[in-house]
Amino acid sequence: MNEVLISAKSKIPEILEAVPLSWAKNSKHYFENNYREYWIATIEPGVLLISGLDIDFREIRVTKEEAKREKMNLIIAVNSDTIIPIFKHTILNKCEAFWVLSIIEAFLT
Repeated sequence: MNEVLISAKSKIPEILEAVPLSWAKNSKHYFENNYREYWIATIEPGVLLISGLDIDFREIRVTKEEAKREKMNLIIAVNSDTIIPIFKHTILNKCEAFWVLSIIEAFLT
């Protein structure tokens, strides 16, 4: 099992080489959904940056105020079977919503 984790981690830098975002290579937060779509995030002073293959590596910039507002949407989403659009119509599945919620929690603390 550890071999699988090590193998998956070793592929992350390779994947990030193709990401057209300047901050991608320094990302500290990674997620891969069950469709093998990668998501990345980084926290900078006053802004949370999120991107992923599922959204063609479009950059989502989130301020603290936006994060507080979207946190409530995500809590509703992960506690129900309804996934709602967040961050200007980005649709997340339940696993992605849990991951984004955890990143928002880190950003707000």
